[in-house]
Amino acid sequence: MKDLIVNTIGYIICNFRLFHNLKRRLLRSNADGNRSGVIDEKLFRATLRWWQDNVYLKEKNPDVRERLKWYLMGDDAGKKWAQHYDKQPLDLESQVGSMTYEKACPLLPQLDNALKPLTDAYVIQIGASSGREIAWLAERHPKLKFLGTDIYSEIVRFGATRHHLPNLNFFQATANQIPSLAKIIDTKRLLVISSSSLQYVQPEHLQILFEGLSKWPGASIHLLEPSTKTDNNLTDVEGSTFMGGFAYAHNYAWYAKQSGMQVEQVEIISPYTPAEKFPELNSVVHYYMRAISAPNTVQLI
Repeated sequence: MKDLIVNTIGYIICNFRLFHNLKRRLLRSNADGNRSGVIDEKLFRATLRWWQDNVYLKEKNPDVRERLKWYLMGDDAGKKWAQHYDKQPLDLESQVGSMTYEKACPLLPQLDNALKPLTDAYVIQIGASSGREIAWLAERHPKLKFLGTDIYSEIVRFGATRHHLPNLNFFQATANQIPSLAKIIDTKRLLVISSSSLQYVQPEHLQILFEGLSKWPGASIHLLEPSTKTDNNLTDVEGSTFMGGFAYAHNYAWYAKQSGMQVEQVEIISPYTPAEKFPELNSVVHYYMRAISAPNTVQLI
């Protein structure tokens, strides 16, 4: 009965012209959190659930799904999230659940070590948001070149305004456009990175990304993405599972292997243990992976 009521409320708000402005405000609040009170929160959940189940996920064309997602996450809403994200301190010794940041989120520390011996490399971050992480790397490795990308123009402009380094630029691009973008880059070593951004990429676009990188000699991809515990091993799942909130639990190693890339390391990290200490976050895990294109036999780390 409860599900029927929630579904009915969502249907009415999403389909009756009278509630168009309410629908827009509620759906946009998915990114900016602009909701007030218990009733507003319940209306938001009912509206988002119906819209995702009956509009977003039923759309077969991934490009159309991206445009639908922009309706909720793009430009101003995304910029507000980037501003919030930029204020968070980047402290490798800070706590993430029961672990230090360095242990729970090994992407940046391992990349930092991997880049030290390189003299000619180009690092592209997918979904750089505020640019906080790519700027951290660029500042530590002034001889290398860095590019922060995002799919939303307002976020790209925010990152470019916020960070001014001679070896760092920002560019508007989707994940599936990265292989084409890389073709115009003059470098002997291409590293593509993602920190909590590929979870929002459509499965079809993720496949294009990996297939494109697999054809680039010397290309590598390094990623750290949130996911959720399942009854089966995450690395045994073929493809992707929708988690809600526009995020997917992708099995990145599966996509890498399907494209012909060599998986160097994959690790499922559980920072939020024991369960009794982190009851609301215990199902969250971090998916860390490194993969290289087949022609490249050089170990980066």
